[in-house]
Amino acid sequence: MLPILRERGVVREDYEQNTLRGNLGLPFAENRYTRARREGVDPAPLPGTTASLSASV
Repeated sequence: MLPILRERGVVREDYEQNTLRGNLGLPFAENRYTRARREGVDPAPLPGTTASLSASV
């Protein structure tokens, strides 16, 4: 069914972004890991753990 709709031009084949959120123009929720990567710091470990995520990788 989808190939037929694509032939008729009803369904898009290419999108500007690679996520639904991006294609709908919605802002991305920032979590502590993306914030730490942007700021160039190591994120704080989760409560109850002794090592950060990057130390275990």
